[in-house]
Amino acid sequence: MCGNYSDVSLISTDVVVDYRLRTWFDVVMNHTSGPLTTGQVAAIFGVTLTTAKRWAEKGDLPSFRTPGGHYRFRPEDVKAFKDSTTKTPAA
Repeated sequence: MCGNYSDVSLISTDVVVDYRLRTWFDVVMNHTSGPLTTGQVAAIFGVTLTTAKRWAEKGDLPSFRTPGGHYRFRPEDVKAFKDSTTKTPAA
């Protein structure tokens, strides 16, 4: 049954998630200069703004705050965090 939703079970969730992360990461990182916003980080990882803020508050993802109190993230910190959290499919 090609093209049916039942075929989705044949695809590993880790591979699909990894592909999405790689795609958003490439888009944001290649078209943004300077620090990333909470919204950009949330888009890269496919999470909510609240989750991205929680990572910043807990120190899981290094960040700094603007004078207005908004979180900002250095691209190299986001890349390191992505590399440390992205699962590699088993061979």
